[in-house]
Amino acid sequence: MRRRTPMCGLSGVWFRKAETAASFSNHSRWCKYALSVMRHRGPEGKKCVQGENFILCHSLLAFRKTYGDEQPLHAHGSIAAFNGEIYNMEEIKDTLGLHARAVSEIDVVCRAYARFGRSFPRRLKGMYAIALVDGSDGALHLFRDPLGKKPLYYLEQDNAVYFASELSPLLDAARSRTLSPIAVRDYLLFNSLPPDRCILAEAGKVPPGASVRWNGAARNTERFWRPTPQEDRSPDRRACAEELERVLVTAVRRRLQSDTAEPGLLVSGGLDSALVASIARDQHRDRKWRAYSGRFVGASYDETPAAALLARATGLEHVPIDLTDDVLAAAAMKYCAAVDEPIADPSFVAMGAILERARERSKYLLTGDGADDLFFGYSFFRIARVLEALHRLTPQALAGWAAHALTGLPGRDANMNAGLVLGMLARGVAAPPAWRFAYCTSAFSPNEMTHCLTPAFAGAHDAVPPFLDEASSSLRRAQAGMFYGFLQASILTKLDRASMLNSMELRSPFLDIDVVEASFRYPAHEQIRGGETKQIVRSIAEKWLPGEIVHRKKQGFRLPVRRLSRTVLATEIRKYLSPDVTRAVGVFAPDAVERISAEHFDKGLDHSKKIWTTYCLQKWAAHKLHSFS
Repeated sequence: MRRRTPMCGLSGVWFRKAETAASFSNHSRWCKYALSVMRHRGPEGKKCVQGENFILCHSLLAFRKTYGDEQPLHAHGSIAAFNGEIYNMEEIKDTLGLHARAVSEIDVVCRAYARFGRSFPRRLKGMYAIALVDGSDGALHLFRDPLGKKPLYYLEQDNAVYFASELSPLLDAARSRTLSPIAVRDYLLFNSLPPDRCILAEAGKVPPGASVRWNGAARNTERFWRPTPQEDRSPDRRACAEELERVLVTAVRRRLQSDTAEPGLLVSGGLDSALVASIARDQHRDRKWRAYSGRFVGASYDETPAAALLARATGLEHVPIDLTDDVLAAAAMKYCAAVDEPIADPSFVAMGAILERARERSKYLLTGDGADDLFFGYSFFRIARVLEALHRLTPQALAGWAAHALTGLPGRDANMNAGLVLGMLARGVAAPPAWRFAYCTSAFSPNEMTHCLTPAFAGAHDAVPPFLDEASSSLRRAQAGMFYGFLQASILTKLDRASMLNSMELRSPFLDIDVVEASFRYPAHEQIRGGETKQIVRSIAEKWLPGEIVHRKKQGFRLPVRRLSRTVLATEIRKYLSPDVTRAVGVFAPDAVERISAEHFDKGLDHSKKIWTTYCLQKWAAHKLHSFS
């Protein structure tokens, strides 16, 4: 019988010591509840397995029909559940001596753990979360892929450790639903939660590239991968480009492995998604490739003309999806309440709206995400050195005054208008290199956070990426901070939650581990030249794409938040910024929210970022924590 390779959600409970039959029954009911809450991650089947000291559950979203094993799988001395994709299966099989044998990913996981122990994920290339109970000592192991593409949460309570692919079911198990003050400030700074920080004070996340082990009362975290920014060297730029092209083509090929699901492409009209689309089409010219893009109202936001140009140039079927203000408002009301942790990146809402339509014809999409963050693609990197100089020359007080003055400028609806850009730069002047981008793009400065939050949440920010001490130059530190504070915290979270809420998968070749490690090897100064960023990637793209796409000015995937907040979303936002909701949530000071709201809605000042960030947090908390509707 031909069976399907399964993913995409897991949950369970592990016990430090023996439980009574009644307790097991209660925990079993929670596991079934967890699967129902996360049904969008695996709507095609579910299974729970019970052992002496654990209950382990898995839900199914199938992409293949061959060589599948039902999960959770008990094999090779352990029982495990796997969520994700392993892209180098053939290499792993050869390492394990399996060669041409037909084995599933979960079987390979169990075999690799039996052979290599806790360090086995170092050999995997893919995105995954894994829960495994060792049959020899009964210990629980949770593993998460190097970049943290697939989430995995845990909650320790009394005799039990609860774990799940999303936080939502853990909220039901938690004795208290207290928010973490540090996590709240992280959210305000990064527009989302860092990859190793949880909004719920009692719960935790398995860090990217790490395993967490419980054996008895002891918990131990061990990292098996982390980025290693290197000193800038001077290899030949052409050699870098040739190597990166080989690695990127392999990464695209790896992500097209499916014998049941028809892939599609998510394109913006920008360079990165266009390059991935062109390579994918070259790999499978016999397929009818659909390229989905969002069609916004307003020329400064809409990139569909560029996406249409890409489709004509590469022979794709362009599928524009209308993102009218009404569509975006409906998506905001839906996704800001449904997501398991708050996300203030407005593009998350647009992504959800696009995927709702794309899932009608495609089950997974390839994207170009990650290239700008890894290969110095944002215009921010061009001015990083200027900001470094200003940081040395400008007194802290002047930087604070500039930030305060510029946030009071009247706003315009245009994407990245001059007032918005100047305000962003003013906030970044006073920040250390690693946090400069976060300060530029956050809604609140650290000083504003202190004055806008209630006393319980007004403490100092302390998130520091563990690898920043290895980055030397300001550009390298900016790259490392971007990797942690934007790529991992915001982009990967947005991609996973928007796709999984629509029972889809997004695959990003630029986030292949080989591509990521290359990005930290290539010299930074070779990638920003003559006012143009991402030079190594552009030199590859010139072989695959028309010049007007390769050298097109970056537009960005953003929402007209100012316009939406004052029109179709005005009533909705005012509702969740009301004093009653603000007091119930307990994060923001009610008088501060009232002041910001009055200045934005009644006095014409542009506080759209503050308004949106506050709305997303308060709507999430009102629905997830307080059952407010």
